[in-house]
Amino acid sequence: MSDKNSSNDDQYALTLIFPDAKRIFRTNHKQISDYKDDCIVILDTNTLLVPYTTGKDSIEQISKTYLELANNNRLLLPAQVAREFAKNRPEKIKELFSKFKRKIDGIQYYRGGKYPLLESLESYQNVLDIEKKIDMMLDEYKTALRNTLDHIKNWNWDDPVSQIYGTLFYGDLIYELSRGYGDILKEMSFRYKNRVPPGYKDSSKLDEGIGDFIIWKTILEVGKNGDTNVLFVSGDSKSDWWYISEGQKLYPRYELIDEYFGYTNGKEFNIITLSYLLEMFGVDKEVIAEVRSKESEINDRESPADSYSVIDSDYIMKYVIDKGSSFFEVNRRLTEPYYEAIDWHNRKIGFDVKYITKSFSKNEMIHQITKGLNYVNNHTISAYALIIVFSNFDMALAVKSSFEFYERFPIAIGYISDDGELEIIYNNTELFN
Repeated sequence: MSDKNSSNDDQYALTLIFPDAKRIFRTNHKQISDYKDDCIVILDTNTLLVPYTTGKDSIEQISKTYLELANNNRLLLPAQVAREFAKNRPEKIKELFSKFKRKIDGIQYYRGGKYPLLESLESYQNVLDIEKKIDMMLDEYKTALRNTLDHIKNWNWDDPVSQIYGTLFYGDLIYELSRGYGDILKEMSFRYKNRVPPGYKDSSKLDEGIGDFIIWKTILEVGKNGDTNVLFVSGDSKSDWWYISEGQKLYPRYELIDEYFGYTNGKEFNIITLSYLLEMFGVDKEVIAEVRSKESEINDRESPADSYSVIDSDYIMKYVIDKGSSFFEVNRRLTEPYYEAIDWHNRKIGFDVKYITKSFSKNEMIHQITKGLNYVNNHTISAYALIIVFSNFDMALAVKSSFEFYERFPIAIGYISDDGELEIIYNNTELFN
């Protein structure tokens, strides 16, 4: 009886997801080129954060593109995006500060012990002279770094990117969703239970992933009220927005395209990256290349605490608590190891996550583990673990089967399933049972 009820529930969900079965076989979808000149462009949070990683020229041309759209009443920012930007902007500033602080901490001077036995050698005197000059240059370098740090510390809400956004996003350009929070939560619960995109991939977050869903409902409302096509500019690469194969985005989920088409009485929706938008507006190739490079870095490493990982950090932390041995707390760290799991005996297990989509380097993994074990030797943490995540099962299985060193090192091997979930197939760490 339970199987039958489950089947009925699936059928009911499919009917709600695809209310008009006749639309499923519609093939006359418009191309982006057909409506790019008159559609509304809506920005995602990750798009707003990209300029924090680019140079001055890129920031200026991104600003110029947004201004042109705004002047033609074609640019909108969901209120949820503005709120998420307020939450994430400090993290970008902290990342920048951390990078410069590490540069200072990593400076090594040549001044040190002298060797009297060599003082009669002209070549040794040359060495001392060169070392003195290098140390003087390092002093200047250190002073410049400290001045830069002081400048970053003095930023409040007036960093260069925030200043530009302050002149762009105000008034009607920020769109507040009209639906009440209670109604949104009720609909979100049904959709996430039935894995209806978007947002369910973020259900492990502290806010249960409501952010993406609010943004989606905003997009639908904008499209319907404005009777318009929409291009959503986003760097999101999760499987509740895209069909993904071998770690690569293919095209937006059909559920999104169909829902938007039905909700807006026949309008089109698509997702593009910021670099694609800039290309549409004829921005300099050098700028497009830089932005595309930064987008690629973000896709390969969704947050700085994930090293090469594209797995959301909140997901990782919840996964370790849910699947872990006996941890009550998992935190992100600004330095390696980038995660820290704390058990009930107050032992701290440091760990990192590596996400592999193509080539696998045994030497790189050994180097990473060696660094991690050094942290244990220095008593920074009680134990170390490395989670290696592959984009598919075959890659994970091949590496698990063909590398002998896993018996000696604290490694967990996993892969991302077709549903976008992390599956661990080998564990030699203290993280998991």
